[in-house]
Amino acid sequence: PLRLVGSEMCIRDSANGMISRDEYEAEAQAKFDLVIEMKKRGMKQKDIAAELGITASWVSRIIKSSKTS
Repeated sequence: PLRLVGSEMCIRDSANGMISRDEYEAEAQAKFDLVIEMKKRGMKQKDIAAELGITASWVSRIIKSSKTS
């Protein structure tokens, strides 16, 4: 699974070692999409962060980047 830490995303070791780049990118995109969907449903950034186990600053960055894309 993914965990967002500080100013970068890192890959945690899975049960069978490191995940592939494709798996990493798919999981990152899924988490990005989930943050956007939760925000659209009216959730607060701090609640999204707590629910997904990421920092509120990452939630903010994801939301800001979605507005510029």
